[in-house]
This record gives sequence, structure tokens and C-alpha cells, in this order.
Amino acid sequence: MALTFLVVFVVLAVAFDAHRIEPRRLEVSRHSVDMRDGTPGEGRVRIVLVSDIHFHDRTRLPAGWIERINELGADLVVLAGDLIDDDSGIEACGGAFARLRARHGVFAVLGNHDHRHYKLDDFLRARRVPITRNDVSRLVDRLRAAGVDVMRNERREFEVDGVRVDLVGFDDAVTGEYDRERTFAGFAPPVDHGMRIFLTHWGGPAHRETSDPRTLGLSGHTHGGQVWIPFFSRAVLSRRLQSGQFRGWFGLPGGGRLYIGRGMGFARLAPFRLNASPEVAVFDVCATRAGDVREASQPGRAQTAGLRP
Repeated sequence: MALTFLVVFVVLAVAFDAHRIEPRRLEVSRHSVDMRDGTPGEGRVRIVLVSDIHFHDRTRLPAGWIERINELGADLVVLAGDLIDDDSGIEACGGAFARLRARHGVFAVLGNHDHRHYKLDDFLRARRVPITRNDVSRLVDRLRAAGVDVMRNERREFEVDGVRVDLVGFDDAVTGEYDRERTFAGFAPPVDHGMRIFLTHWGGPAHRETSDPRTLGLSGHTHGGQVWIPFFSRAVLSRRLQSGQFRGWFGLPGGGRLYIGRGMGFARLAPFRLNASPEVAVFDVCATRAGDVREASQPGRAQTAGLRP
């Protein structure tokens, strides 16, 4: 009897933690990334990764989370999809992200939950692509009205602290919206200096693209496993997600790296987290300045060749 009571108590305590406590325990992870190519001069770019909030009509973002992101002093904030769970979250999503601040902009790609509404039957049947579509046009319009640059198989080029940034935003591959030809139309080669970012909800597209040590892939989708029980979770999720990659750093072909963030929320049908706390990831990237490269290539200036991973 005492053992039964103890087991029940432990189960209820874990369930309470997974539903009420851990989902409100936001972790800020920090990462230093060196993308210098050996040429004199360097600049620094701070990127903040946010993903998987899953706004719906019952979502209540914990107080202070947006302000905490703003306090990180980002040059770029990138949103890696699953921003809503269904259409009922569109207004709350736009309202929250309108408060985000970054020196050079807030950029977003869409995830599978942004495109499709998952119902209980979809989970029971393990459907990767459900039938019910969300109002993507309204979501994109609301985000853009909030000042978010939504990238649907598009690219942006700009400079941050003299560093050339090539930002590639892939639409969701899980629901078949990924379009490589459109993304790279008229511009296929990697950047000569600076850095390239592959922003994608699921990390698969980043693995398919040509990269080099100046490439940084950023994604979400997995929630870091969401309920992470050593050995058991990996076995179950590998089959469900068709990938053994759930969180953290992974290598890309050609020397680039991919980071899979744990995200900040959860789907309506799975309102819990265990050993996978919500995460905002900060990347301080050191890369070669474009201006310093031009100066070094002038007559009479030394020029250093080669890559530094």
C-alpha cells in the first residue's frame, strides 16, 4: 500500500512539473561561433533563435519572456516556425512578435503547424501531414504588419558590423512547401566572405544544401524531444521524426553546422515538457568584415588564403 501511494505521488509530481512548472522555465543558451576565413579584420553578429511557440486561443505566454529576448541585444532575431498551432493563435502571435526588437530586423520561416492544423486523429494515425489547412495568408499578413520579415523560400543579403550576411529562409519541408529552385533562383554560390544562415523549421533542408565552414543552420521542430527520457525517447522519436537529431549541434556537409533549438512552447494536444525546458538560443558569430577583405586585396596589401573552421 505504501509503495503504491509512493508511485502515485511520484507520477503526479512529475506530471505537475511537466505541465505547470517546466514549460515556464525559460533557458537562454549561449554559443560562440567562429567563421573567420583567415583574412585580416573581423566583425561580430549576435543572432537570437526563437521557435515553436504554438500560439492558439488558450496560449498564455509567460510574463516577461518577450522582454527577456529584447534584453539580449540581438542584431537579428530569427523565428524558426511553428509560431501558431491553429488559426485561433494568429492575433496573439502577431501581437507578441510586434514587441520583439532587433537592430537589423526580425525574420521568420513557417513550420508544419503554421500550414496545417493537427487534430487528435492525426496524432493517433501518426499523420505527418494532416488534412486541415490553416489560413497561412492571414498569418503572414499579420506577421508582416507586426514588422516580421516572413521568408518563404527567399533570401536576404545585408551587412551587420561590416559582415556580409546571406540569410536563406526555407519554407516548411514537412508539409511539402520547401522549394529549393525558387530559393536560389539566380544566386547559387556561397558567400565569398562573411556568413550564410540557413533558417528552416525542420533541419532536413539544411543538410541538403551546399555549405562550407561559414554556414550556420538554425532550426527547431523537435522541441528537444519535449519529453526526454534517456534511451526510451530516442528510440520512440527516431521513428516518429524519421531522424536521430533532436537538439543541439550537428555537422553539415562541407563543414557548416546546424543547431536544433528546443523551442519555447508545445502543441495544444501535448501540453507538457519534461527534461526539455523552453529555450532561446543566442549565437555570437565572429566573421570576416567585407570592408577588411576589400582593403586587404588592394595592391601592396597582404592577402591570406584558406578557411578556418
